[in-house]
Amino acid sequence: MLDASPILLPAQFKFWEWIADYYLCTQGDVYKAALPSGLKLESETIVEYNPDFEADAPLPEREQRILDLLAVDSQQCVTKLEKDSGIKNILTVIKSLLDKEAIFVKEELRRTYKPKTEARVRLAGTADEKRLHILFDILSRAPKQLALLMKYVECSGVLGAGTPKEVSKKELLQRTNVAPSVLNGLVDKKIFEIYYHEIGRLDKQEKEIVELNPLNEFQQRAFDEVVQSFQEKNVCLLHGVTSSGKTCLLYTSDAADEEDSVDLGGGRIIKKKKTAQKVSGTDIQRQRHRQHIPRNDEIRVVSNRLAKAEPRTA
Repeated sequence: MLDASPILLPAQFKFWEWIADYYLCTQGDVYKAALPSGLKLESETIVEYNPDFEADAPLPEREQRILDLLAVDSQQCVTKLEKDSGIKNILTVIKSLLDKEAIFVKEELRRTYKPKTEARVRLAGTADEKRLHILFDILSRAPKQLALLMKYVECSGVLGAGTPKEVSKKELLQRTNVAPSVLNGLVDKKIFEIYYHEIGRLDKQEKEIVELNPLNEFQQRAFDEVVQSFQEKNVCLLHGVTSSGKTCLLYTSDAADEEDSVDLGGGRIIKKKKTAQKVSGTDIQRQRHRQHIPRNDEIRVVSNRLAKAEPRTA
C-alpha cells in the first residue's frame, strides 16, 4: 500500500473508463497520461528464494530450474529468470513455487527520475600543511600532477582558516588544462578522491535585476489596440509572427497582481508565458521582485521542459 488514502476518486476512475472506451486504448495508457509524473512509480516483480524451504517430494524440472537459478542469486526479477531459464509462461511456475512457499515475491519500486549530479574532487585523508609539503615532494618528478594538486589547493582554499570550497572535476581540469588521465593518476595514488554531488537543474545564481526594455513603436501600437479592444469585449486575439515581440506586451504592465495578470479596464490579459528551454536565476529573481515575494518563500517552476518527477522548487 503506497498511499494512506486513494489518489483517484471514483468519478475520475469512471471518467478514465470512458476515455479508454472512446479512444480505444487501455486504462493503463490513460493512467500514464493522466497522473502527474510525481505520483507515478514503475514496479518490477522480484522473486526471492526461501532458505527455509524443504521439499517433501522431487520438484518438477521447470520448478527445480528456477530454484537452481535463485540458489546462485537469491533475488532476481521475473524478466531475468525467464530469460536465463528459457521457460515460457514462467508466471505459472512462479505461482506454483509460491503455493509451495519455496519463494517469496515482492515489488521493487523504482523512480524514473535520476537526480543530476556533478563529479567533484577532494583530497584523500587529512589536508594539513605538513602533508601537502610531503605530496609536493612526491610529485616533484610529475610536473602535470603537481600543477593539478597546486591548482586544487588554490581553488579550494584548503589551507585557509575557513571551510574548504568544493571543487568540480570539470573546473579543475579546465583551469589546469590537463587531460583526465592526469587526475586519474592522482586518484590511483590515493591523493585525490572523486565523489558525486547532487545539483539542481535551475540556475540559482542571483544576478542584478534589470528593468524590462520599453516597447518599440509597433509594440506600443499593438498594446494600445489591445486595450481599446477590451473596451468592447473581454476577448482579444494577439496575432504576430515568431519573434515579433508579442511576449513583451504581456510583461509591460506594472499592475501584476497575485493572479499574474494585467488589468486593462474592463478586460484582463492573463500572462501565459512561453515555456523557455532554460529557467535562469535572473528570471526567478525578476518574478520575486515584481510580485514582492519574500526571499524565504519558495518559487515553484511549472514547465513541461523539466524531467519527470524532477524537483521544481527554486
